[in-house]
Amino acid sequence: MGTIDTGVYYNLGDLQKGHDPNGNVAKIIGTLWEHGQQDLIRDAKFTMANDLTSDTFQQQATEPTGTWGGSGVGVISETVKTKQVKEDMFVIQSRSVVPVLDIRKSPNPEMFLSERNKLHLRGMVKNITRYFFYGRSGLAAFPVSQEKAPKGLVARYNSLAGFPDSIVNNLGTGSDLCSVWALKWGPGGVSFSFPRDGKDFITEDPLGPRDALDSLGNPYSVIVTEYTMQIAIRIEDPKGVQRVCNIETAGGSNYFDEDFLIDALENMEDLDNVVIYMPKKVHALAWKILKDKANVNFRPGEAWGGPVLMFADLPIRKMGSTLLRYDEAAVA
Repeated sequence: MGTIDTGVYYNLGDLQKGHDPNGNVAKIIGTLWEHGQQDLIRDAKFTMANDLTSDTFQQQATEPTGTWGGSGVGVISETVKTKQVKEDMFVIQSRSVVPVLDIRKSPNPEMFLSERNKLHLRGMVKNITRYFFYGRSGLAAFPVSQEKAPKGLVARYNSLAGFPDSIVNNLGTGSDLCSVWALKWGPGGVSFSFPRDGKDFITEDPLGPRDALDSLGNPYSVIVTEYTMQIAIRIEDPKGVQRVCNIETAGGSNYFDEDFLIDALENMEDLDNVVIYMPKKVHALAWKILKDKANVNFRPGEAWGGPVLMFADLPIRKMGSTLLRYDEAAVA
């Protein structure tokens, strides 16, 4: 990755250009980019960490104000106060196991193996998205005991009083709650960082023919390919992540109210590179609001190569129920 510079934010397409286009890593990134139509990996920005196993960066805590002066009036000295934040790289690995017999049956064995491996990668990417939002202790299904997993956004942004500039309350209660997120990707927002020098950011290790065991413990031949990805979640400004929480998805009240999304967007310093993420049920409600012409905020638009729903000029991604769920705990 000799063409990748420190301090620069890239999308997956940029990173692909930094690799040998005929190499495996570039092909893997191409697969991730293609799959990004369905989740946030295509929106994400990536930057190089300053270490191999972690990333240390600064969050700004204060900003200078200056003073009014003139002839004979002194000039005050001010220092920008920052907080140092360290995020560990999380490592996600999996082995794609494809039966040799299935490969041999295919008219194009090489393409068959490649397509099966692509499906494997897509599953890994979905899991990264899942853990990015919920991660370690974000829900009962993401327990604290998974120490190697990343701490997701739900577990980080979990208090109305603790994050008054990042969390907006949609006023719902009960066990049918979900959230809408607005994320500012890149500088002054949220991004992913990869190991220094791009070392082991994404690796593909063909392990070749191996024995697998069937349900009776008998061996059969398979081709095994191991995939590894290493990235850290980097939040430079907490206000670059906005959560509209406590949205009810059942019953007769406290459904998604777009006014609360406006409040969340107003918390941000600017709306450059902001993408909105909605659970499927909320996304359907937004389309119905547009259909009924009940507001001027939602409109059809185009992004990521196809038609999408927009909120003003911001694109909205519809997230499946396994990526943004309907059983979140109430945020108090």
